[in-house]
Amino acid sequence: MYLTLAAVILNLSACDFMSDHQSTDEVAAHNAWVRATPPGATTSALYLTLNNPTDQAISLVSISSSISDRIEIHHTVTEEGMMKMRPLDNVDISSKSTVELAPNGIHGMLFDLTQPLKEGGELNFELNFASHPPITLVAPIQKGSPSAIKH
Repeated sequence: MYLTLAAVILNLSACDFMSDHQSTDEVAAHNAWVRATPPGATTSALYLTLNNPTDQAISLVSISSSISDRIEIHHTVTEEGMMKMRPLDNVDISSKSTVELAPNGIHGMLFDLTQPLKEGGELNFELNFASHPPITLVAPIQKGSPSAIKH
């Protein structure tokens, strides 16, 4: 009887500790893809979905890859009837929310590519956050999503 009671108390204590100190799921990236480049092109775009299930806002501050000397975070805006890209310093992902980097919106812009991005290939890259460990991903290279307007 005492052994059973001790096990129940120990189990309840462990549950109480875990509820106070339980870590939430980590920020995740999904559906990443990179636009294939035509011959001679030295720029491309990177798209993905970021999910932040944590209780804290997270800020994406940069994207890096060995295939590009510079990757900037951009936002496509319409000014005076023309679509233009504007650089962003970061992308904030609120607590328990999702942000999509997509054609005609926020996206990663790859400059000075060291080689062509051929459809069917893959691109390794890293997402860097202000107060969260980096996420390393592999994205397929494709011509574009069926509903996307060419970038």
